Amino acid sequence: MTFLAAEPLIVARLIEACPSARAVLTARDVAEVMESSQVSPALQVYQDGWSIEEVIGTGDTSRVLEHWLVVAVVRHARQGGEAAAALREAAAPLVAEAYAALAGWRPSSELGWLRPVDPPRPVFSKSHGYFPLAFTTRFTVSGDLDP
Repeated sequence: MTFLAAEPLIVARLIEACPSARAVLTARDVAEVMESSQVSPALQVYQDGWSIEEVIGTGDTSRVLEHWLVVAVVRHARQGGEAAAALREAAAPLVAEAYAALAGWRPSSELGWLRPVDPPRPVFSKSHGYFPLAFTTRFTVSGDLDP
């Protein structure tokens, strides 16, 4: 198993299971997009780092915990105090669909089940709300360390 192998599987699962999303995008897809031209409602998938859970044997094999963020992105035209409430209301169905699609789902036999973990807080701009969900999956990576 390789690092980032879960990304295309997560994207495919979200496309299939989240009819509220107009698009499911990766970091590569949104890297150059200005906020005003973002597709919405959408889901954005980001690898959020990884950690070594266990080093096995002589050190050439490790059990890796990979972290994933799925961010529900919604847009709303309201201004002022009503905007945050309207964004939350718009995001709720998308967040629920994404959570139901991924929590406890196993992307492949070489990857562990996606486990929900505490996400970062939502972020708001003047016109958009970003509502993150966070998951981890496990896999084993091996490499020959002998010269």
